[in-house]
Amino acid sequence: MAKHEAIAGVDGVFFSLEKLDSNDVIGPIFSQNTKKFVPGDSYDNNKLKNCLLVLISEDEVDFIPFNPELHNTIKGIKSEIPNFTDAFVGAAFLVRNYQPQPPESFGKLFKFNEPLHRAF
Repeated sequence: MAKHEAIAGVDGVFFSLEKLDSNDVIGPIFSQNTKKFVPGDSYDNNKLKNCLLVLISEDEVDFIPFNPELHNTIKGIKSEIPNFTDAFVGAAFLVRNYQPQPPESFGKLFKFNEPLHRAF
């Protein structure tokens, strides 16, 4: 956060709003633990455009705007950081174009602003 002079951070991923009875993560995801790439689906990806794509390698972490046409494949992610170890869309819907979204933008979304012990 210091490198980008951030004043706050949000960890983690979001789960599908379409499939509320599942643990499907929205957007593409790659984990060094499983070595599996799971692309995001078009239902969520189009809504995630310009949300933060978190890319991690052994020596860097980068936050870039998610481009559904480019970043929904391993090849597209490697075009940003060739040696990435992990990738996910973080803070989806909370941050867009590097700006926190105002509470009014969430309408009546249930518990969108509830404090969680695992996030800050």
